[in-house]
Amino acid sequence: MEAAQNHLESWAVVELMGHQKEVGFVTTQYYGTACMFKIDVPDLSEREQTLKRDRWIGDTLAPAGTTIRLGAQPGRTRLVGVSSVYALNPCDRETAIALLEEKQDEVIKIVSLAGCKQLPLGGEQLPGRMKRRTNRSLQSRQQTTILPGSPSTPTNL
Repeated sequence: MEAAQNHLESWAVVELMGHQKEVGFVTTQYYGTACMFKIDVPDLSEREQTLKRDRWIGDTLAPAGTTIRLGAQPGRTRLVGVSSVYALNPCDRETAIALLEEKQDEVIKIVSLAGCKQLPLGGEQLPGRMKRRTNRSLQSRQQTTILPGSPSTPTNL
């Protein structure tokens, strides 16, 4: 007598051991008596996107409103064992695609930064307030020490 087996077909966020997370279309696959989850991650084509919140892109902090270009991402399939799954969170297709786009970090190019102010180049005069802050920060970085065996006069390093 064969036991009834449940079957899953849904978009989902799958949380795995080792703090890994996969997003895609999840189905159950049976191999004899073993059950595995098959996660199909769809292809994502190259597209432009406007940031809804600040985000680090390389060494640049891109503020909200910045337009970025996301590179194409090929689809993939991953089979995972049931025992390695901590949580399986069903969602709709739109949510899954949005999470995949947010997770993508490989090929991102900044098209235009929103509302950025540039500091003047090295040869230009800094505003007085910024100059004072710069001088104060340099003074606070200087370390004074008293060398053993010398009078208590501090020496700058």
